Amino acid sequence: MLRQLYLDALHGDGFALHYQPICNLSTGRRVGWEALLRWPGSQLGPAEFLPQMQALGLMPEVNRWVINRVAKDLDRVPWWEWVAINISDLAGLPEQIAAVAAAGLPRERLRLEVVESLALDGEAIATLIQLRGEGHALEMDDFGTGWSGLDRLLALPVDALKVDLRFVQGVAGDPLKQAICRAAISLCHGKDIRIECIAEGIECAKDRGWLLQAGCDLGQGALFGMPGPLQG
Repeated sequence: MLRQLYLDALHGDGFALHYQPICNLSTGRRVGWEALLRWPGSQLGPAEFLPQMQALGLMPEVNRWVINRVAKDLDRVPWWEWVAINISDLAGLPEQIAAVAAAGLPRERLRLEVVESLALDGEAIATLIQLRGEGHALEMDDFGTGWSGLDRLLALPVDALKVDLRFVQGVAGDPLKQAICRAAISLCHGKDIRIECIAEGIECAKDRGWLLQAGCDLGQGALFGMPGPLQG
């Protein structure tokens, strides 16, 4: 019954995408967006309905819906450079992406954000490397939490690393958070390494200023704009 409820919401467009800007910390320019799934007709938030959908094996259906909607939305806003989508299941993903690419979506406009719950076995790593080779930048989400750590950096070539908001919010006044953020930025900008460092959850100018001085590249959070539906 719950499974059918979710399928009906997907097939009946009961879900919606909200987009949050990702900005250059130095200039404030919006360089990209993250697509976030919302369920407007429900009291459940994504932290509740997404794990349920994953447990029911519905993430391939979710991916298909999100990819198709992002492709349509990007067609409406050709000035947007790229949109990142969260990936927690790879079943059918290459074929789903190939379909929208064949329909005209440039692959570099769709980034893939690898979430903590995605199991990185050999097959998954090979699939992601293939997609990266086809033009999709890979981002590692929530760096520093759970399994999103150094072992994943060793296993998967990524183009961007997102520092979890727990280490970002209040960083300007917290020496321990500063040490963690500096370590993440150093990993991204080491010798012969160039990975974009994205700080999540920036809410105030002080934290942005500290991160900018420390060398962080991009930022996301309430300071730059809350998630919202595509306008126009």
